[in-house]
Amino acid sequence: MYIWQYPNWTEFTYQDPAVTPLLQQVLANQQQLIGQAAQLPDDLDRQAQMDALIQNAIKTSEIEGELLNVGAVRSSVARHLGLEHVAFTAGQKVQPTEQTDSLVRLLTQVTSTLDAPLTVDGLCQWQSALFPQVPLLRQIRIGELRDNAPMQVVSQSAGRETVHFEAPPRADLDQ
Repeated sequence: MYIWQYPNWTEFTYQDPAVTPLLQQVLANQQQLIGQAAQLPDDLDRQAQMDALIQNAIKTSEIEGELLNVGAVRSSVARHLGLEHVAFTAGQKVQPTEQTDSLVRLLTQVTSTLDAPLTVDGLCQWQSALFPQVPLLRQIRIGELRDNAPMQVVSQSAGRETVHFEAPPRADLDQ
């Protein structure tokens, strides 16, 4: 059962006595990590951000069935973060593509505006950014909500299909 299938899925509740000690431990761990991170070289933070963006870009494209060239993604991320000088050793650089640049631009925008409200228009703009060119092999509604067909996140391995997630029905999206 997916979270959106529960009758009260938008009305989350929790038991304060059960959660409070766990949250206090998370806060203590966070403060310890912040203290340790302050002692790390400045450039390491940008490198970690770069690695996280590369992984996010690759995994995001895999959800849509697209396999991106890792070198092109790395080039796009390095350019967007201003790290081209540290991102590659001699002979490794691959030119970014329109697709990788668009995806990295989207990911950097989304991760830098976490406080912005989530809107249907914003989601449609994000989805458009994932497809700067219309895919040739399959029909995708670009820049608009899907039709009534179920939306699933699926992977295939050894000829077996696994459904990892199914989104709420189209009729429920506006709500």
